[in-house]
Amino acid sequence: MPNVLTPADVLQHVRPMVLILSEVGTILQVEGASLSLIGYDPAAMIGRNALNYVSSRHQEPMLFVFTGPGEHVVRDRHAPFPLELTGSDGQPMMVDCAAERIHHDGRLLWIVTLMPHSLQSASFHALEAYGRGATALEVGGTIAERLSGRWDLGSGNRSFLLADPSDGAFTTVTEPGRDEGPDGLVDAFERNVGGDAPWNRELEGHHLTVSVNDLPSALASAALECGYDVACVALGYLEGEAQLGIVSFGDHQHAFNGTHELIMNESVATLDRAIARQDAEDQLKRAAELDSLTGLANRLAFSAALNERATSKSAVLYIDVDHFAEINDSFGREAGDAVLVEIGHRIRSMCRPDDVIARIASDEFAVFLPHVDPTKAERLAHSMLARICEPLPEGVGPECVEASGGLALAACDDNAVERADLAMLAGKRAGRSQLIIA
Repeated sequence: MPNVLTPADVLQHVRPMVLILSEVGTILQVEGASLSLIGYDPAAMIGRNALNYVSSRHQEPMLFVFTGPGEHVVRDRHAPFPLELTGSDGQPMMVDCAAERIHHDGRLLWIVTLMPHSLQSASFHALEAYGRGATALEVGGTIAERLSGRWDLGSGNRSFLLADPSDGAFTTVTEPGRDEGPDGLVDAFERNVGGDAPWNRELEGHHLTVSVNDLPSALASAALECGYDVACVALGYLEGEAQLGIVSFGDHQHAFNGTHELIMNESVATLDRAIARQDAEDQLKRAAELDSLTGLANRLAFSAALNERATSKSAVLYIDVDHFAEINDSFGREAGDAVLVEIGHRIRSMCRPDDVIARIASDEFAVFLPHVDPTKAERLAHSMLARICEPLPEGVGPECVEASGGLALAACDDNAVERADLAMLAGKRAGRSQLIIA
């Protein structure tokens, strides 16, 4: 059976660019990629060295290939490698480069195939983002951006990233990569991201294609007006709870069949891995910043908060439990731990949302009070000490405890904690169970 297309016809229509180079990198022939991969006229590329189109940061290793000691540098066929080119507009373009050296008519030649990363699927870019340590939100944004576009066959789609779930519903929506301002679809989506919608329900799988008529009515109307008939909803989970969502709108009923399903399977799998990794990292970070017994901030986190947020209108309260060693001796360390946990709860109950409470040492606590005037800071400090000294729950240990406190006002200097600590020690020397203002 004769060939349907000649080799030349095939090369003319393939997406990668194929270059025929001399042994030293001179371009002899250009085929494929609609002849416009990096924006240069293919005819003008003939006779020039391929290195002229390689970015400066990648030229040295490529120069070694073309000028190095032959067989000892690259064998006749080798693995593809990433390469950064410079387009006619001066912008970098990443490609995967596969090179094969051949012997033809007594000459050594290179056949170089260049596949732009921009033509790679969303799943490829998601995995690449994950590999370089991107956050789950960034991986999701990469997937959404790469799923958007209008292709040669006429299938066009737009994709949105959903985030910040609260009470079982997403609260924010963005359209990564969109340069234009908001339109009717964006506005309708922002107004209808919460509530009863497919992305706020549990899916049987990780993604589902629905008619736009199954979306909230205002969003469905906006989608239809923009020419979209279907939507693909994909969710990334952590322990059964959706953390991120990707919603793509397509302009015909089969927009998300076939290859799109394969891409989504791989993309969402990578998104799940990114979510799990970020959760693990967040847990490690919290563990590094929290006191394991009370769940309060530790000294390191307290110091960081103080350094970042302290002003002349802030204060530091330093609290020490009086005679705590006697509690451990009389009731045991387990009871002593229960007392510390209870004190932490009581301090937290008296604090405002922006206050930072930390367990600084065994029986010592510190409270950072931002945006507070001296009178209010002193009133809060007295209230906290009084709350600590109230009777303890039955079975915790002693009936009650006493505490001494030191309050440092205008806590914007480097020694605010030390001033509060010294004031607390002065109160202990003066009879304990009292507040001293530094």
